[in-house]
Order: sequence, then C-alpha cells, then structure tokens
Amino acid sequence: RQATCVTLDLVEGITEYSQRTSVKALFEQFGEVTACWLPPRGLRGGQDAAYVRFARPEAAQAAFNACKSGQVIVDNGKLLAVLGEGPAGPKDK
Repeated sequence: RQATCVTLDLVEGITEYSQRTSVKALFEQFGEVTACWLPPRGLRGGQDAAYVRFARPEAAQAAFNACKSGQVIVDNGKLLAVLGEGPAGPKDK
C-alpha cells in the first residue's frame, strides 16, 4: 500500500521569475518537502499548476493556512494555494 502525502497546488502567484529551489526553500519552513514542481517558464499561468508535496499532512496544512492568510510571498506577490491529497511520489529534491 502506497503512503499518502498532502500536496499544495500553487494556483496563483508563481511568475516567470520564480525558481523551484526558492519556492521549495520557502515551504520547507513548514516541514519536509518531498517534491516541488513549477511549469516551464513559457507555460506558467496555464492549466498546469505548480505544486509542493509534503511528507506530512500537518506541514501541508500549516503551509496552506499561511498562504490563505497572505503570509507566503514569492517575487513580491502572495501565493494562492489549494490543498489536496495524492499518492506519495519519489523525492524530487
């Protein structure tokens, strides 16, 4: 049986200047990040949302709450996130 982790879909606030390593580092304050993905620069703002996957649901919930209250800032803009669950994938550090 595959473990379950929680993922935040970053639906608003990622710009063409956002870097995966910076976004990952920003979210690591909430807990272990097992994956962080941003669409290629020319495709940002389309249907494929950037996401951050956490090892523990509590970390994802804390990050979601911080985004919801406007405390998570990337490239001078607030991130809007949607909380969801998905299967745990391989680590993408």
